[in-house]
Amino acid sequence: MKRLVIVMLSTFALWTVAAPTMAENRNSDRPSTPNTEDQENFGSQSTPTEEDIEPVTLVQLAYQGYFADQGIPSHAALKTAIATGDVDAETLVRSAINKGRLSSDTLNDDGYLNIVRTQLENLNDR
Repeated sequence: MKRLVIVMLSTFALWTVAAPTMAENRNSDRPSTPNTEDQENFGSQSTPTEEDIEPVTLVQLAYQGYFADQGIPSHAALKTAIATGDVDAETLVRSAINKGRLSSDTLNDDGYLNIVRTQLENLNDR
């Protein structure tokens, strides 16, 4: 029984460390700021990314601390920020846009924003 508990805890610990690391590594070859060739397109309405993330994944990454450098807290502090209105769907989407994980057009996608809102509410209900 002890061995099973140890194996389960070890697996969980590795998973919680590996998920944010893998998310960052997937985009490590993407520059965080535009290079000189992209300067004229920077800040335009359509700034496509190589791979937009799903709304559910966006909230999971926020909970795990992926957007801490954007001022989005993680874990219990994220739940508090959601409850107080400091973090909402638009704030989270803007953070993902700033990190190059979403297109700037996502802010105009009501369907995407509604799913993020629902996920944030569900996170706060847990």
